[in-house]
Amino acid sequence: MTNTETATPVVGEEAAAAIGAALVAGALPGETDNFDHQARAEAVAFIANTAASRTPGQPAIALESLGGDSVHRRMRLGIINDDMPFLVDSIAAALAAQNIDIHRLLHPVLPVRRDADGCLSAVLPAGSSGERRESMIYMEVDRVDAKHRRELEATLTQVLADVRSAVEDWQKLQVALRDAAQTLPDGEGAALLRWFLEKHITLLGHHVEQRDGSAEPGLGVELNMDVVCAHSPYTGDRLHLQMATTPFDVNDNAPARG
Repeated sequence: MTNTETATPVVGEEAAAAIGAALVAGALPGETDNFDHQARAEAVAFIANTAASRTPGQPAIALESLGGDSVHRRMRLGIINDDMPFLVDSIAAALAAQNIDIHRLLHPVLPVRRDADGCLSAVLPAGSSGERRESMIYMEVDRVDAKHRRELEATLTQVLADVRSAVEDWQKLQVALRDAAQTLPDGEGAALLRWFLEKHITLLGHHVEQRDGSAEPGLGVELNMDVVCAHSPYTGDRLHLQMATTPFDVNDNAPARG
């Protein structure tokens, strides 16, 4: 979704008002500087329109140009996704990889309800239990041309799919790592894997490759095997681990905001 009209939100007035209040309620210091009533209204309309409809299990992504002078050319980026760890850090890393700076970041997490078609029907009070929780990420970033926007949207879609895979396969990844540790003879290798299991790393992907070149279906993030093998000191049977340096609790509904 690109070039979203922001004049009037397509969601109900109550839902738009709830999104607007949440958008700035938890803002970090500096994120609402130079964010006057008109700018806030346009941002609320933009993110509400982005949230209006979303396919279950898929993100809604929108980009549109933001007014400004010729020196400070920026655009809005809106992303609506099921709330989960890694979101903001992963999106920020994808933008940084394309030399796109972030100038404003607002990230409310709201309990919502959607109908069978994925249309937003209600935004519920914060703290409502048993409800779907969605991350509504609003960014103002460096503007890029139309071709670059299409490429950026495709990149963000893939990044968010990787995040979902890592989170949804979390328990399976732990079992696979535990099984691998148990199959190794006692020694440094097995001890290292057991150390990993003590939340010293965050496991994102798992892949086993046999000597004959066959491989079992992987878990979590799909690994770039050309990169992995180029950096692997092993021959024969290999267990490839893709990891982050900071552990997280997959049951924690508050994703990192760095």
